[in-house]
Formats: sequence, structure tokens, C-alpha cells
Amino acid sequence: MTQEIVTAQEKGNVDGVLLSKEEDTCRLEIGDYSITATHELTLGWSAKAKDDKWPLTGGIIIGLSNDEFYVGGTGLVLTFQPKTKGLKAGILSVEDGRFVNGKWQPGRRMNGDQDHQGRHLRIPEGEYGIQRIRLYTYK
Repeated sequence: MTQEIVTAQEKGNVDGVLLSKEEDTCRLEIGDYSITATHELTLGWSAKAKDDKWPLTGGIIIGLSNDEFYVGGTGLVLTFQPKTKGLKAGILSVEDGRFVNGKWQPGRRMNGDQDHQGRHLRIPEGEYGIQRIRLYTYK
């Protein structure tokens, strides 16, 4: 992801998050979107959600274009809201993958189980990965 990070830094389209139980939500802006990052355990699906101490989780978000991002990390849930009032964001596609010799190599395409029927991007806690998300806007 090195070249993608460098290119995004030049355009101001990259940011990172680090989350714990004490700091379980972070809001940031990249391109045309406000992005909310939450600790994956805030979903409450895991027995670990009831623990007193949560593991540190986090990641990096890279804006590729107005409606496309790479997200790398672990234990993250991201939701996207357009900055333009009256618009909502929908997920066109999410795929996991990796970089080989600096080029994106898509892996599996996520479906409704993984993106909660188009509501968010999720990288489970304890898994480390990179996902590419494409969005669209609607009224």
C-alpha cells in the first residue's frame, strides 16, 4: 500500500484511526465523505464485547477518488455519510484483496452478510486485511 499512501498524502486523502474501549469511535473526513470508524466490538456480536478491556484496533483509510477507498486494518466498522446535505451513501461494492508488486489484486467480493446489507465496511477484530469499497450517493 506504500505507493497508494504516498499518492493519497500528496492529495490530503489519507487518515488513520486507533480504537479501544475507552475511545471506541472516531470521525474523520476524506474527500466528499464524513466517515465514522467504530471498534468492531461495539456491534456486540462477540463475547469479547462484554469484556472490561478491548484490544487496540485500527487502520488506515485512503481516498482513491470521490467514491472509492482502500481500508486496511483490523477490528473496524466504517460508515460513510456524504458531506452534501440531503444525500445518503450506499455501498456499490466491497472486496478484500492485497497488493502484489504494487498492484491491487482483488480477492473475494463481500455480500450482505459482510457489509450488513450495504450499511458498513467491516474488518473483524483479530483479522488483518485490506478492503476496497466503492460508494454511490442518493437522495
